Amino acid sequence: MSGVSICLYWWRGLGIVMGSVIVLSANSSVAQITTDGTLPNNSNVRLEDNTRIIEGGTARGANLFHSFSEFSVPTNSTAFFNNAANIQNILTRVTGGSISNIDGIIKANGTANLFLINPNGIIFGQNARLDIGGSFVASTASAIKFKDNFEFSAKNPQSAPLLTITAPVGLGLGNNPGEIKVNGLGHDIVYNDIKEEQPRPRVTSGVSGLEVQEGKTLALVGGKVSLEGGILKSPEGRIEIGSVGSNANVSLVSVSEGWKLSYQGMTNFEDIQFSGKTFVDTTGDGGGFIAIAGKDINITGQSIVLSDTYGDRNSGEISVLSDNNITVNESDLSTNTFASGNAGPIQLVAKKSIFLENNGSAGNHTEGTGDAGEITLKAGSIVVKNDSGLGSNTYSEGNAGRIKVEANSLRITEQSGFSTFSQGKGNAGEINITVDGELVLSNGGGFGSQAYKAGDGGKINITANSFLIEKNSGFSTDTEPGSSGNAGEISVNTNSFVIRESSGVSSNTSGTGNAGKISVNTNSLLLEENVGLDSFVKKDSSGNGGEIDIKAGSLTVQKESRITTNSEEGGGNAGKISITAQSLLVQDFAGISSNTEQSSKGNGGEIKVDTGSLTIQRNAGINTSSSNTGNAGKISITAQSLQIQDSAGIGSNTQKSSTGNGGEITVNAGSLLMRNNATINSGTEATGSAGNLTVRANNLVLENNGRLQVESTGTGNAGTLNITADNIRLDKQSRISGSTTSGNGGDLILNVTDLLLLRRNSQISATAGTENQGGDGGNITINAPNGFIVAPPKENSDITANAFTGKGGRVQINAKSIFGIQPRSRLTPQNDITASSERGISGTVEINTPDIDATRGFIELPTNLVDVSGQISTACTPGSRQSQSSFVSTGRGGLPMSPTEPLQDTSTLSAWVRLRPKPANSAKTTISPQPTAVSNTTKVAAATPIVEATGWIVDSNGNIELVAQTPQVSPRSPWQTPASCPVKDYQKL
Repeated sequence: MSGVSICLYWWRGLGIVMGSVIVLSANSSVAQITTDGTLPNNSNVRLEDNTRIIEGGTARGANLFHSFSEFSVPTNSTAFFNNAANIQNILTRVTGGSISNIDGIIKANGTANLFLINPNGIIFGQNARLDIGGSFVASTASAIKFKDNFEFSAKNPQSAPLLTITAPVGLGLGNNPGEIKVNGLGHDIVYNDIKEEQPRPRVTSGVSGLEVQEGKTLALVGGKVSLEGGILKSPEGRIEIGSVGSNANVSLVSVSEGWKLSYQGMTNFEDIQFSGKTFVDTTGDGGGFIAIAGKDINITGQSIVLSDTYGDRNSGEISVLSDNNITVNESDLSTNTFASGNAGPIQLVAKKSIFLENNGSAGNHTEGTGDAGEITLKAGSIVVKNDSGLGSNTYSEGNAGRIKVEANSLRITEQSGFSTFSQGKGNAGEINITVDGELVLSNGGGFGSQAYKAGDGGKINITANSFLIEKNSGFSTDTEPGSSGNAGEISVNTNSFVIRESSGVSSNTSGTGNAGKISVNTNSLLLEENVGLDSFVKKDSSGNGGEIDIKAGSLTVQKESRITTNSEEGGGNAGKISITAQSLLVQDFAGISSNTEQSSKGNGGEIKVDTGSLTIQRNAGINTSSSNTGNAGKISITAQSLQIQDSAGIGSNTQKSSTGNGGEITVNAGSLLMRNNATINSGTEATGSAGNLTVRANNLVLENNGRLQVESTGTGNAGTLNITADNIRLDKQSRISGSTTSGNGGDLILNVTDLLLLRRNSQISATAGTENQGGDGGNITINAPNGFIVAPPKENSDITANAFTGKGGRVQINAKSIFGIQPRSRLTPQNDITASSERGISGTVEINTPDIDATRGFIELPTNLVDVSGQISTACTPGSRQSQSSFVSTGRGGLPMSPTEPLQDTSTLSAWVRLRPKPANSAKTTISPQPTAVSNTTKVAAATPIVEATGWIVDSNGNIELVAQTPQVSPRSPWQTPASCPVKDYQKL
């Protein structure tokens, strides 16, 4: 072997020897429990086998003080505090500079509480165990504090110790307090099993760790605290874990379970980490308390924090308080009851954020008569994602707990959410969420409350500044098949509410109970892209659907979205829909509806809309319908402005399979515009009657096949259509109709203040029947005592009450004047008023106008004028050198001297005659068409053409009006006087 090789080999051997010496030295140090001689009566340590027996120390009343420069318990060894029976508190400090490594057993006599403080740090190994009768407090504090400013200090042991008989009241931590670590093998629970199995079975871990006796406290308080596979148990007791920073003071409060830690007023905390299947458990006949306080608190790695109750005592609270963030990652916190005791509450509070992620959860349930506890999350921001969430459920007589969440922002995504349900006699808990900023449900996130048996579902109450639900997300309250409970109510209060991308909010019933009411109060609500705000009565249910009540500044429903209350296959009624909004827009195949399906026995729900502006367009609609024995729901619309266009509409209908009646429709609008195949329709396709349709508007305009109609395409009767408006205009094949296939035509009642105008093949029709079908024509009543009915010539607009084989209806018109439309026995290409029957008995047409006797018709001027007074100038004869084809007549007031000169002032003219008093009764025309013959008088009157204007007059106000001149009539005529003739018998152009 060369010299170089020998040299290298020698150094390698030396390294091995030196490493062994270091390890042995470290083991020797770990094995030491050494007194420091700082007490009046010092501790004594003696070794028997692997047990170090600790005796002596300084006693003050029930307190026993020990002071060590080193304190460690190696593997397979025991540190035994051999205290007297009267000792209640063993107070132990470590004053040296080494960490306490404890991988063996710490033991004490009786029920004494053991306090161990080491400012440098404490590490518990996998084999660390406790065998004491009282509570155990391990801390990296510098001192244990007592009343009157007494303290037992590990940092200043040389000063005269102030020992007291009083119980400790706090822990004082110095600069940079050491860490506390608990290392262990982790629990032996299959995490996914307890997450998926419902109801969750009793859970315990067979792995040992740090454990105190029943009803006692196990506390770890220091700088950073970490548990990697650590096992902490205190049945029916208390587990306190606190991580604090420099110079912090932690209060100790004596409670029945031992000691409670208080951090009131503290601002500096350190981190806490759970990992590697850590198990923290206070389960027992009455579950205990678990309190965790720190800065960043991470509970990860399938760790479980548990407090169940198996008896009649209530479980304690699980509390996690963070000065920064809390993360629960693939871990679970839960309190449950299996008996008459109540499950404890769970509280997670963080100054900044809370994260529940990767199947992380907090929850509780009851399988006994006790109630599940409340779950509270409170933080600046909360994120729940990747199959995580909160849950409180009942499987028995006890009630599920309430879920309460408060945050500045809350985001729930990736199949995560909050849930509470009842599978027993108890009720599901409420879900109450308050978010100052934005609340987002995305990618399958949501809330839910279900009732499966006798208990009721819980309410869901949401308050947020803005609320977004998107990408297959949403929330609901439901009753399931076989249940008798009611679904919970839903309440949303928000400034801005958006639901989009196949998401929704619903309350449904599948049992005998009712679905819950949905209430939304928002400044802005948008539903788009196939979303729903729904309440359904589902298969085999006898319960009723829930009401939907929306109060919004603006409401938009678009892109195949819906607001719906349906009775699908049960016996219950669909719920009512009430909408109050400043503006409402429904468009692009979207709808607001309440329907009963074919297998349902219930009635459709009422729809009530009260808005400033309502627009329904592009194949959208507001509808109620019935497909069974129930009736379609009523629709009531109140709007300052209502616009329906582009194949959109409002309708209430009964389907072919229905025996119920159509619902009434009532529309009250300042202005109503319907165009481009828009409809308001109350109809029936079956044996039931169509509902009545009532419209009140200042201005009503129907354009381009706009339709207001009551109709029956089945054997049922059409309803009554009642319209009250200042002005009505029908244009471009629009119609107001009450038609039937075989039943009686619907009655139409039009009350017009100013003008009814029919343009371009528009219709007012109460026609009944088709070929070989019966049914009488309906009645049409038009009341315009101070208004006009106008139909421009040759546009084929009609007013009809016809029938096919049944009897024609009755048309009654009361108007100040009628222009361009007249009664006829049959429809013609002109503007007609008819009440005919193709094969039956024709009806009647009755027209009442105050100023015109319609039987006289219009007077045709003769072709050849006869000059009876010599007023026609001979200069007009053919061949005259003056201008050809001219006519000059100097009438009342004369003509200007030239075309550029004004007319003479009418104030210089005198009246020809005085008007006679107006007749007391209006002229009345009654036309009764017969099926085989029509009187000559009627034919002549009906065929009289409208005469174009051939002159003008100046009325009493000085206005020039074009008139159709008529021959002079003797002043003795009972119909008119010379002064009234040219003034009254004219047509304005």
